[in-house]
Amino acid sequence: MELQVHIEKRFPGFHLQVNFTAGREPLGLLGGSGAGKSMILRCIAGLVTPDRGRISLNGRILFDSEQGINLPSRERKIGYLFQDYAVFPHMSVAENILFGLRLLGLSQEEQIQRVARSIDQFQLHDLENRFPHQLSGGQLQRVAFARALSTEPEVLLLDEPFSALDHHLRTQMETVLLDTLRQYSGVTLFVTHNLEEAYRVCNHLLVLSRGKQIALDEKKRIFSHPPTVTVAQLTGCKNTSPIRIAGTHQVEALDWGCLLTLDHLVSPNWKHAGIRANHLRLVTEPAEDHRQNTFPCRIVQTIESPHRVTIRVTVKGPTTSASSSTLQVELSKKEWEFLQKEAQPLQLEIDTKDLFFMDEER
Repeated sequence: MELQVHIEKRFPGFHLQVNFTAGREPLGLLGGSGAGKSMILRCIAGLVTPDRGRISLNGRILFDSEQGINLPSRERKIGYLFQDYAVFPHMSVAENILFGLRLLGLSQEEQIQRVARSIDQFQLHDLENRFPHQLSGGQLQRVAFARALSTEPEVLLLDEPFSALDHHLRTQMETVLLDTLRQYSGVTLFVTHNLEEAYRVCNHLLVLSRGKQIALDEKKRIFSHPPTVTVAQLTGCKNTSPIRIAGTHQVEALDWGCLLTLDHLVSPNWKHAGIRANHLRLVTEPAEDHRQNTFPCRIVQTIESPHRVTIRVTVKGPTTSASSSTLQVELSKKEWEFLQKEAQPLQLEIDTKDLFFMDEER
């Protein structure tokens, strides 16, 4: 299975331009509001026509501006799960699932069998004759999943499928999705604003900003070594700083007020440093091998969640910078309670193995 997308689409003040290939493993689309994520799905589904480019699925051309090919949506073999589910309010659960099957030219017997399989797969027993207004959010989501997959599509497009659900239902539906994708042999594109959700569901990520793709790689590589500050921020990094190269093994993080000593050579191409909040540590006494990258700090703010504490600190290091920008540190509640009991001045420990360095924006 392979989906190739190389398209451009212009609107006033917006220019979508992407070129990527998706295969058997789910591809996550990340980006802020207005980045073009949903527009990509709509172009693939045939709901929006690109200005130029080409879309092919397993060698079958869905759209080609030069050849004048633009298959209608019903011929593309694509399942689309919309953000608002888009189930038909005047149809029952069974009728919603049956809707797409009627366009395939299947026998009535085959249609009935597929509806039965979908109801069984998505645990919709005893709900077949109910209408959407009689269903819960989780049940509506399962109906939308069942309808999207009942036609056995070659591509499954998921546009923030859990955004309307509460936390408990999101967790339940994510489990349903993961189970479904393990059995699904087609291509999956998954749009979400939830970074942890994208990480759990997808092995590869496409990161978008203002209509342009700015990163396409395995999720682990993108999170551990984002190529630019924008990619770092879109993947949840709270701590970035422009740097000044201070030696063959030293960089000055200008926003953080830290002179950092590395165990490897610096690169002249580096322009920014970054480190994720959960990789920073607060200590009362630095370990011997971390002393040169541990700095006195002052707590500016603490923000508690049910299981973690986010702490904003300023540091004072041996630099020429007068910056007072804060860094964010994330600790478990147990770690934070232990540090509070110590009743000693805290220091910020930066393990340079967890630092990543970035070039200028592309």
